[in-house]
Amino acid sequence: MTLKTFAYKNIHHHRTSYSAYFLSCIFAVCVFYLYAALLFHPMLKKDIFPDSFLFLMYLVEIIVALFAFLFIGYSQSAFLRNRKQDIGLLQILGMPIRQVVRLIFWENISVGALALLIGLLTGLIGSKFFFLVVSFVLQLSDPIPVQMSFKAILFTTGFFFCLFLILSWGSRLTIQKQSISEVLREKAQEKRQPIFSVWLVFISLVSISVAYYLSFPSSFVGVIKHLIFIILLLLIGTYLGYTQLSVAGISLLERFPKWFYCGINMFLFSQLRYRLKDNARILFLVTIFTSIVLTSVGVSLTYYNEADIVGEEQAPYHLTTIDNPLNSKQIEQKLQAYRMKTKAHIQFLILALKTDDRRKNVNNPNVSIISNGTLNSLLKQAKKKPISIHAKQVVQIWNSGVWESGEQKQADSFTVQQGKQSFSLQWIASIKGVFFNEHDLTRVMWAVSDQTFRELQQAGQSPVHMVDGYQFFNPKQSMPLLESIQRYYQAHHLAGKDVSGTILVQKFFRDLFSPLLFVSVFIGMLFFLAAGSILYFRLYIELPSERKQVKLLHKLGLQQKQGEKIVVRQIQILFMLPFVVGTIHSLAALNLCSFLLHRPIYTSYFGLWVSYLLLGIIYYVWTKRQILRAL
Repeated sequence: MTLKTFAYKNIHHHRTSYSAYFLSCIFAVCVFYLYAALLFHPMLKKDIFPDSFLFLMYLVEIIVALFAFLFIGYSQSAFLRNRKQDIGLLQILGMPIRQVVRLIFWENISVGALALLIGLLTGLIGSKFFFLVVSFVLQLSDPIPVQMSFKAILFTTGFFFCLFLILSWGSRLTIQKQSISEVLREKAQEKRQPIFSVWLVFISLVSISVAYYLSFPSSFVGVIKHLIFIILLLLIGTYLGYTQLSVAGISLLERFPKWFYCGINMFLFSQLRYRLKDNARILFLVTIFTSIVLTSVGVSLTYYNEADIVGEEQAPYHLTTIDNPLNSKQIEQKLQAYRMKTKAHIQFLILALKTDDRRKNVNNPNVSIISNGTLNSLLKQAKKKPISIHAKQVVQIWNSGVWESGEQKQADSFTVQQGKQSFSLQWIASIKGVFFNEHDLTRVMWAVSDQTFRELQQAGQSPVHMVDGYQFFNPKQSMPLLESIQRYYQAHHLAGKDVSGTILVQKFFRDLFSPLLFVSVFIGMLFFLAAGSILYFRLYIELPSERKQVKLLHKLGLQQKQGEKIVVRQIQILFMLPFVVGTIHSLAALNLCSFLLHRPIYTSYFGLWVSYLLLGIIYYVWTKRQILRAL
């Protein structure tokens, strides 16, 4: 029997342990090829794809490559740990260490080559569906044609062949460090009982509690200010929860003897104490993967589904212009030409002045001044109560959806410069919300009394801007009108950004979140597969010790079904615990990411959660079946 034949027989003998690794490699190769085929597609040179989408495609290709490297490397190390006794037995029988290295090398290369071949075939077959999905997400007029990309095939083959070659050859370092005496000592060593630290348990609970508390102020400022701190607290709290809080929880259960000693609970939790402590890192990784999948896909799916609603909230006027060169008669002609029926029209002036007040939170000292009458017209359209402003008083308007809505009272004096004159004014309030479409001039506005506004207008030569806002009965048909006005602005060398509208903002959100949704779904599938496979590999590594424990329990008087029931309960807990913790983390993250909607975004998330749960149950049932069969 040659060494290669022996390697193939070993693969067939260990086919159960290789199955999850083999399927995961196929999926990684398939996804890598699909994105490579898109990146090498000739249509990529025709400038029909948004730059943000192309950037995400390259980013996904890099993420898939890193995922393949880390996941396949972990899988191979898991197999080596699981086959320590086999490797030690081969050395006892006289096989030199170099032949053991070559044996493992041929096993890994054979499995990797077969996974590469099947993954490429699967990618070629699924490329048509993949390109149709990309065309639908980007709303392309013509679907992307399917072409067999030899560059993508060569690129995928070269990358994964080098990856399998490097990792397989690198496994010799682990094998060479392992000695027969270490294998025998590890087999005879007694495990120490896990202990926990009260202080570390306290730190875990405090870290998670503080992270959840900081995630509830769903504002743009809160997201930016606390995001990194929240992530660090969740990572620390989750890891300490698995290493310390789990052991403390099981120790607490021992204080309820009627429940702890009921049925198989004593055997179950006695073994689970060691298992949770030993698998803390694995459970931590699976929890983080679950949180990332549910959060990223949930946020992208919600914003994609509610792009139209968000657009209407962020841009309440279907057409807004600043310093429109068209007169009222020309605008009326355009509205009639495009069959747009006006529901409401607002027109007001903005003065651009300079101020010495530093709370404006911008580097530009210029401010936009509007009158009290204009502010009340905007508030009336937004169904808000009017505000009365007296002479020398100022109300600041934060006109953007990223700020929390509401009103703040404050009092302070400052001056504004108009020509050669200075005007002393005083703050009375600051209100936040979306009252008009967001432009550079309308993002932050100061409202003064009508008398003060006339005095400022007559005092100097500061720029005066005319602002128009229209609301239509048929806003979904306004795109040709907005495009026509934008072309007119460009033809007259005016700033195109001074034209805005609800449908443009809706298109912006769709163009932004459709690629993110597309990418997050595929990344989520990778992470889901990684989470399930990592748990499966870990359970399979512990299979020899499970056999011993089942035999020992049988000698103590437990039936075989009861021993298998204990194993199944532990598998259920190992699958369920990261899912539950990851779900709670993702709910907190969803609340943190809802600052644009200002309301919970759990509707789309619930459907995603159910889908993830069903996939997890399928993976659990398959894992349980494989483990019990091998047990």
